[in-house]
Amino acid sequence: MTANSTGSARTGTIIFRTISGGLSVSLEVTQFGDAAFSLTLSTDTQAVSYVAQENAVDVISNTAWSWETDADWIDSAEALTQNDGWTKPSE
Repeated sequence: MTANSTGSARTGTIIFRTISGGLSVSLEVTQFGDAAFSLTLSTDTQAVSYVAQENAVDVISNTAWSWETDADWIDSAEALTQNDGWTKPSE
């Protein structure tokens, strides 16, 4: 990946296909710009079963961030505010 000196984040997609062409999946890649604060997630959706479980998402940032939920059944062992920047896994 080349350096992004545009000042803005940019996004591209990589598509993986079986040789037969029957299956494909894609990966979206976001590269931050050099002049901006950034905040992104490793995934923005999760489908989970009905049983209690732990899931994770990586929060990728170059600045402090916080989290909250509007659902009483979602919780986390992570502090509501994170100050160490860059990648922080949340449960």
